Amino acid sequence: MPADSLHLLRAPASTSRQTPRHGLHGWIEALCLARTAMGKPLPLAEAMGISATAFRAYFFSPDDNHAYRDDFPGVEWLEDTLELENYGVHEALSAHTASDIRLYDRLKREPLLQLVRHELTAGRPLLLTDPLTMLTWVVVGLGDLRLSLAAGDATEESFEPDDEHALRLALSALRPTERPFTYRPDHFRRVALGWSAEHLNTKHELFHHLEIFVASGARALEVAAATCEREWGVGPGGNPAFASFFTAWVEELAWARALAVDYLAGWASSAAAQEEPMTSAAALVPVVEAARLTATQTAAASAALLSGDGAGCAKALREAAAAERKTVAAVSVALA
Repeated sequence: MPADSLHLLRAPASTSRQTPRHGLHGWIEALCLARTAMGKPLPLAEAMGISATAFRAYFFSPDDNHAYRDDFPGVEWLEDTLELENYGVHEALSAHTASDIRLYDRLKREPLLQLVRHELTAGRPLLLTDPLTMLTWVVVGLGDLRLSLAAGDATEESFEPDDEHALRLALSALRPTERPFTYRPDHFRRVALGWSAEHLNTKHELFHHLEIFVASGARALEVAAATCEREWGVGPGGNPAFASFFTAWVEELAWARALAVDYLAGWASSAAAQEEPMTSAAALVPVVEAARLTATQTAAASAALLSGDGAGCAKALREAAAAERKTVAAVSVALA
C-alpha cells in the first residue's frame, strides 16, 4: 500500500437501500461503525435518538425566502437538506459517549495526513467526510500503519488524497474525555425529545451559514410532497437530478423514522425497569405509537418512489406529516 494511502471502512450496503447513506445520517452511521470496531458499541437507534436526528426533517422551499426566486431562478430544492441540523448533534453525541469529537476541515494534504497519523498512532480511528458526495468513511489505516479493529462485514476501500481532494475533505477525531458534569441519560433524552417536538411543530428554521430559511418538521414533509408533485417525472425524460436527490431524501427520512420507533421503544422498556424514572413507560407508549404511524407512512412514501409512483409518495408524505403532529401532541403530554 502506498505510504500516503488511507485505509477506509464503510457500513455495508443494505439490499433494501437504493443509495448510500448520505449527509448527517451517514456520519452517524460511520461513528457507530467506528465505535463498534473499537469495542465500544453505540447502537444506531440510540445515536439517532439521543442526538434528535431520528426526528429531524428539512426541505428547502424558495417561497420561504424573500426574493429568492428573483436572485436564483429555477432553484426549487437543495441537496444541503440531507446534512442540516440545528440541535447540536456533535455536542450531544460527545456527551453521550464521553468523547471529545473534534471536526477539522479545509486542511491541506500534509496537515491532513499528519492528523490522521497522530490519531491512528494513539489507537483511534477517525471519520472522513467528503462534502461533495456527502459520504463518510471510517479511517483505520495510513500506509503501513493500520489499526487492529473488528471490521465485521464493513466494506473496505483505499484512497490517496491529492492536494485538491484534501482541501474539501473533513475529518472528525474521536477522543475519549472526562465529562465535566454528571451525565444523566434520561435528562438528555427528555431534552432531545422536547427539542424534536418543537422542531416537528416549527414552520421553518434559519441556517445562518446558508443565509436561508428551510422548511422544518412536519411542514418539511408537506413541502417535499408538493415539490414531488411538481418535479417528479416532469418532461419526457423526467428530472434525473431531482429523482436522485429525492429518492435519497425519502429513503433517509424513512430510515430515520424507523430508528425513532426503535429508540423510543427502547427508552420505554428502560423506563419500565426503573423504580422512579424521569419519564414513565406509560407516558412514552403514545409517543411510540404516534412515531410508528409516521414510520409506516414514510416507508410507504419510499416504496412508492421505488415503483415510480410520485403521486403515491406525495400522498404518503402528507399522511406522515399529519402523524408527526400527533407525535408533537403525545410528547407534550409525556414530558409534562
